[in-house]
Amino acid sequence: MTDRGRSALLAGDWEELHKVINENFDLRKTIMEIAPHNLRMVEAARAVGASAHFTGSGSAIVGLYHSARQYQEVVDALANLRCLVLRPMIYAA
Repeated sequence: MTDRGRSALLAGDWEELHKVINENFDLRKTIMEIAPHNLRMVEAARAVGASAHFTGSGSAIVGLYHSARQYQEVVDALANLRCLVLRPMIYAA
C-alpha cells in the first residue's frame, strides 16, 4: 500500500492516492480501535466525498478533496464537529 501511495503521489495520480488514503484507514480500523470522535471526523469528510485518514496523534485527519466546492463541504462538515480545517500551501522548488 505504501508503494502504491508513493507511486500515485509521484505520478500526480490523485484518484489513486485518494483510494490508498481511504484503504489505509480502513485497514487501520480493522487492527485497532479508533476513538469515536476521531472516527466521526473521518466519516464527516468521507460523507462529502473527500478521502480521510486518522493520523494517529493529536486528533487530526489528513485527506484529499477534488474541488473548491468539496473543500468547503469538508470545512462545513467538520465545523459541525467543532473541528478546524487547515489547507497547506505546497510550493515546488
